[in-house]
Amino acid sequence: MPSNLSNLYDYYSRSGEFELPLPTPSSYFVFKHLVNSAGEFNMAIDVASHYYEYASSSGFITILNRVNTIITDATIKPDKFGGLAALSTGILVETFDPNGTKLISWTDSHAIKMNMNFTMLSGSDVTPITGAGDDSIVIRWTIAKAGAPLLLKAGESIRYTVQDCIGSLTLLMAFAQGLQLPDTIPEERV
Repeated sequence: MPSNLSNLYDYYSRSGEFELPLPTPSSYFVFKHLVNSAGEFNMAIDVASHYYEYASSSGFITILNRVNTIITDATIKPDKFGGLAALSTGILVETFDPNGTKLISWTDSHAIKMNMNFTMLSGSDVTPITGAGDDSIVIRWTIAKAGAPLLLKAGESIRYTVQDCIGSLTLLMAFAQGLQLPDTIPEERV
């Protein structure tokens, strides 16, 4: 990792716009579920205090633009969590360093307890989808709308910590989107 992270940022950007070789290699794109330690992505389980995360790989930085979250359950209303009653403890959305030290709480340490609480995430669009059978709610959290995308250095992660048993939900999952780039500057640009 370069000693001066701003040099790396400058290498990949100009006036706030990321410049990548065109076409951009597919290996640079990130489309990954937030997963638990077993690699599972459905957060709807009956275990209190479990977490799901996406961590930037060793040797790379990740420019995270968006996290999409999907909840599928019975009748979904704003004052419920999915189709359940509001959660008692809720979900924390945070960023951690490789040692597990919290770097930021994306909701100022207020847990998401109801569907409408997802609007605490800056730049979020919350779209309910109703129909026969289960309803869904899609939360598109565009981190870049807060002013810039999130830069994750190697080992840093974005994490959803679910603090309630929510196994009766049909589905709760989150999906990170962005770019994963080598964390070294090619010699010709140093």
